[in-house]
Amino acid sequence: MAELFAALSDGFRHIAWGPLVVYLLLSTLVMGNIATYFRRHKGWKDGYSRKFNHMGHAVCAAPTIGFLPEPSLTPTIVAATIGVAVIYGWSAVSRWPAVERIVAGSLRDRDVPYSRFFFFFPLILGNLGIVAAFVFFPADAARAGILAVAIGDGLAEPVGLRFGRNTTYRVPDLVFRRSNTKSLHGNAAVMLSAVAIAAVTFIAASTGPVWVIIAGSLAFGIAVAAIEALSPRGFDNLTISLGGALIMTGLIA
Repeated sequence: MAELFAALSDGFRHIAWGPLVVYLLLSTLVMGNIATYFRRHKGWKDGYSRKFNHMGHAVCAAPTIGFLPEPSLTPTIVAATIGVAVIYGWSAVSRWPAVERIVAGSLRDRDVPYSRFFFFFPLILGNLGIVAAFVFFPADAARAGILAVAIGDGLAEPVGLRFGRNTTYRVPDLVFRRSNTKSLHGNAAVMLSAVAIAAVTFIAASTGPVWVIIAGSLAFGIAVAAIEALSPRGFDNLTISLGGALIMTGLIA
């Protein structure tokens, strides 16, 4: 118990509070209100506004907390995931308009009466995936997996809604005993995003000749697209972040 307390105390001491506060304000209050504005006043479908908010977290994280040096990176990431969950929980029950709008734009009409469950369930699993990725895998591999969630999974639904109406197919969901609708266009968006993320990761790590980078990037992209397509509903934030980090760890080893 004393060792655990000492580890927690040391981690708390290394949290980068300035970047953390900036990230929390931008990713929740700012992005959430923008997403809700587009949905309520510009006629955006909930699939667009939800994923706009989803990808907004990556946009906000990259310049604030995503590339902090250790020993600040991991404890700040952990604090950020806890902070986002707390703020979203507050938003779900708040009557203050600016706070209520943090979550409102990300609730799907088709999920009624379980809209809040299918918002918070992926959020909680995604936060667990982020923390586990940074704890168990190298930082570069963890970032690749998390960016694959933020960008690849973030683009899948909007691209599928816009372009994939004629390329849809059903995938059995073994958890919720139903089937999930996917599209080839959404799959392609996930794969191409993951390929780009992997290529940048390999180039930054100076991983071998060009053909190795191309082959590794394609392998990563195909694997991430498969994980996204086959994941049970709400689990993809967890499975992509951990699966992507694991695959990238093997590719850059």
